[in-house]
Amino acid sequence: MKAPWMFYEKKLTLFLVLSLICASFSMFSLSIAEVSAPPTSPYIAVIPESTIDPTLTPGKNFTVSIYTDYTNYSVSDVWSWQFSLSYNPDILEGVEVVNGDLITTAKNNTATFIAGTFNNTLGYLKLTVAFFFYTSPSEPYVTSGPGTLANVTFRVRGTGKSNITLGSDTKLIGPKALYTIIDAETEPDHIGHGYFNNVQNIHDVGVTKLVVPATAILGDLVTINVTVANEGNFTETFNVTVYANITLVGTQTDIALTSGDRTTLTFNWNTIGIVEGNYTINASVVLSGDEDPSDNTRAAQIELKTVHDVGIISLEVPTEASIGSLVTINVTVANEGNYKENVTLTVSSTPRRPNPVTTVLSTMNLTLAERPTKETISVIWNTTGVTPASYTINATATIAQDEELGDNIKTKIIMLKLGHDVAIISLSVTPSQVFSGDSVTVTVTVKNLGGFSETFEVKVMNGTSVIGNQSVSLLSGAFSTLSFTWNTTGVAANVYSLEAKAILDGDANQNNNRQTAFVVVKAPTGFVSGIVKDSSTGQPIEGASVAAGEVSVSSGADGFYSVELAPGTYDVTASAGGYQTLSRTGISVVVGQITSLNFTLTLLPTTGFVSGVVKDASTGNTITGASVTADGVSVSTGADGSYSIELAPGTYNITVSAGGYEGSSQNNIIVIAGQTTTINFGLTSVQPPNLLLYGGFAAVAIVIIVGMAVYILKFRKK
Repeated sequence: MKAPWMFYEKKLTLFLVLSLICASFSMFSLSIAEVSAPPTSPYIAVIPESTIDPTLTPGKNFTVSIYTDYTNYSVSDVWSWQFSLSYNPDILEGVEVVNGDLITTAKNNTATFIAGTFNNTLGYLKLTVAFFFYTSPSEPYVTSGPGTLANVTFRVRGTGKSNITLGSDTKLIGPKALYTIIDAETEPDHIGHGYFNNVQNIHDVGVTKLVVPATAILGDLVTINVTVANEGNFTETFNVTVYANITLVGTQTDIALTSGDRTTLTFNWNTIGIVEGNYTINASVVLSGDEDPSDNTRAAQIELKTVHDVGIISLEVPTEASIGSLVTINVTVANEGNYKENVTLTVSSTPRRPNPVTTVLSTMNLTLAERPTKETISVIWNTTGVTPASYTINATATIAQDEELGDNIKTKIIMLKLGHDVAIISLSVTPSQVFSGDSVTVTVTVKNLGGFSETFEVKVMNGTSVIGNQSVSLLSGAFSTLSFTWNTTGVAANVYSLEAKAILDGDANQNNNRQTAFVVVKAPTGFVSGIVKDSSTGQPIEGASVAAGEVSVSSGADGFYSVELAPGTYDVTASAGGYQTLSRTGISVVVGQITSLNFTLTLLPTTGFVSGVVKDASTGNTITGASVTADGVSVSTGADGSYSIELAPGTYNITVSAGGYEGSSQNNIIVIAGQTTTINFGLTSVQPPNLLLYGGFAAVAIVIIVGMAVYILKFRKK
């Protein structure tokens, strides 16, 4: 099979040759973006790489394939793939993504395809994936390529050029621990992107988008965005003009665009002095010789109106303060409407917990001239006697008639703290588990949460034993990190609770002065480590249980295990589902050393046997060729009369038959996996008929019959 790149390369070459021939006759000129070189194999690529077709006008659909070829790659098994892509939403609109032929339910019914969704505003297709579902530790189903990941259909929105770019999360994944075959992020040279161009062979520019707010307030500076595009095949220079009804908003001249490009121009309309009402915004592009003027103009509606509107545009509150201090709250109120307003400003505080009752701090009236008048008001909050808590400061501006209430309220949070307050804000121990005799580093962070400079003591305790104490001085709001060392020499193995305390006379909040951390002190140990493998395959066994004493661990994916034990001698046992349990005795564990101990486990048998000898019950001679049957399984006895039947565990009825013998059976024979049940049979021979006896009986019968016949004849003669 030829690589798809060779096929599309030939098509592109033919297209370029035809273009040159046409150009030589001055019939048309086609300018296309440079096509990148084919990606390195193995690759994931957009096929066709280039879609260059002026007949794909807006409203028409076309489809590209996301294709993978990895014939030069040593691993050919594929478990999963994923990709995303982006495009120019002014030119293209994503319509549909359909699964390809690489991972399908026709290959395996666990195949799962999840199509990503299109965002046609920003221009991208979210992550699309397919995989064969499997449950660990089973191996997943895999397939081989090359093949199509998915087919993506686009609808043409506009005229121009667009890259179809595969995302950096594009991958082809193999089965072994999700091994990546192709990764766009680390191997971009293995990714082939796509390209679209439907530029017409004409001189043509147009207004493709006009963005205008639906409403604006008189006096606003209204932003108008005009997107213009060169939808022809020549570099063009042109002018763009915007009108509001018949009033010129602005003109931008000498806008230069190459074929297929577009740009957004911003016009600002100053509405001061404009009459209230509805306006039509017209944006026009002017190009001499434009061969398609139908798209040179675009219009939108806007309403200019007068409003009553005031708002809080700023609220300044400190994030924290000490109780008893004077807190300054600055509120900036602005008249954002077209009328002079009488404003009522209210500032309040509400504790966030435990009792959220609102307290009004200030209410005042002020007069603001029409926009853009604003005024900043300062409110002083005396926090003496206020409960320590987190508070919401709320500023509200009201007028008799407000047509825009969304900006009338603004809030900020402030934390009010006690005047004298130091706290332990963090406590950590490193390491948290040690052997007796090791050292533990205790790290304590303290902070002055109060409004005064403080000097206080920090003490770390193990029960009633002092590990260490330090004196620290902190300004209001400052913090410090202290370090203590605990030497565990002579400390018995146990779990210990270490406590850090900040000690300050007059501390108003002692609930935050203590923190506790735990340290595990262990007796010195050694290790027993090794690998658990399958005896028949040599492969590691994951999840095998290895037990020594009262300690049990499980082996990892590589079959490795490690058991930490106190010094001594142990019996170590390895077991796994479906395998025979194996034990090793007398394994020595030495402090600080690793004892290597590997296990090779044998699979448990899944069948058992019924065996025995079939003999003649009267002579004791063995019977050759007797048929022994159990649950439809039959075997014949050998020359020595022996037989053996392999059966799944269960209960069976066993029958024996042989020529010249009466059949025999034994019922409810139990078969146990890995064991042989012995069942012998003695058959009784079948006796042949006694011909002499039968002949004698026949002769007597004949004599009687003849005698009766003679008597009857004589009787008739009389």
